[in-house]
Amino acid sequence: MRRIYSATVLFFLVTGLVAALATLARAHGDANGSGGWGAMLAQFHPFFVHFPVALIVLAAVAEVLYVVRRQRGLGDAARFMITAAAWISVAAALSGFAASWGESFGDLLGVFAKHRIAGIATPALAFLSAGMAASARRTGQVWELMLYRVFLALAVISVMFAGLEGADLVHSSDHLEDDHF
Repeated sequence: MRRIYSATVLFFLVTGLVAALATLARAHGDANGSGGWGAMLAQFHPFFVHFPVALIVLAAVAEVLYVVRRQRGLGDAARFMITAAAWISVAAALSGFAASWGESFGDLLGVFAKHRIAGIATPALAFLSAGMAASARRTGQVWELMLYRVFLALAVISVMFAGLEGADLVHSSDHLEDDHF
């Protein structure tokens, strides 16, 4: 259990440090008339976000299939995917911080705030899920397994909400009501 807390604290420390560095780099680049590496990182936000979204959702699907079918490989796949998603989602969050630097969101400020909160919560929940999964596998404690599944479900909800709010930022808040289909 201590390892889970240590990993979560480390995640927040590293995320905060890199976000601060990205902010400083972006500000330095803006002062010099270029975007700096913070601006370059911001350009990759759409690239970084989609893979962890898929991994988190597929990890949940694999875990549900594991519960139904009791095939150990499915449980192993779910644990691998949520662990990979946790680490990759750090890049998504950091590139999101860089992309938002200096932006004024106007009428979409509330949408942006919800997107940012969900974007921070998703990696945290993914790391908690991965940690609980590893701990449950090591100790065999049922409560850890249940907590892993709760964190995994919350990670799915968080990543879907972050995606919806992100789409609202990019395409406008009424993009689901348009006749594009």
